Amino acid sequence: MGTSQVGLYQIWTEVDALEPCKEVRIHCASEYLEHVRSLGVRIEALRDEIEHQRALLGPLSARVAERVSGTRRTDRFEEGAIRLEELIREYCTDLVGYVEEYRKAHEVIASLPSGVQVAVLTGRYLEDKQWDRVALDTNYSVKSVYNIRREALAALWDRLPIEWKRLPEAV
Repeated sequence: MGTSQVGLYQIWTEVDALEPCKEVRIHCASEYLEHVRSLGVRIEALRDEIEHQRALLGPLSARVAERVSGTRRTDRFEEGAIRLEELIREYCTDLVGYVEEYRKAHEVIASLPSGVQVAVLTGRYLEDKQWDRVALDTNYSVKSVYNIRREALAALWDRLPIEWKRLPEAV
């Protein structure tokens, strides 16, 4: 546990019966939304890998009927097809979890009273935009977007799923 994490943990335990300090609220909300964003990035990476695997199999699959079973080319094709099937299965499993997490995060973010806070958090965490793009889309400076983000994250505390309010690595 780093020094700042120890400090946050001490703050948390001292006011356990009270509302946690703003920094803890921001940290927990940030961890939650980064988790959801990372799931989306993983889904995109799996989708790209599936397309890559399909492209590799494309020319091979057209000629598979010409091949004799047991040749090296057929073995490579079969290995590639098996790999593609594994990737698709992994993608489907991960996608189900991501869709549920995305839905929850979208509801949490959409419940914020400020439209600009919703736009900032949605752009960054649900649409995976870079901060400069979020700033451009909202007509704010990057510095202002960071400040809006902090206030929005602090405001999310009451709306966070309970399991994200007291993670050991968050406090």
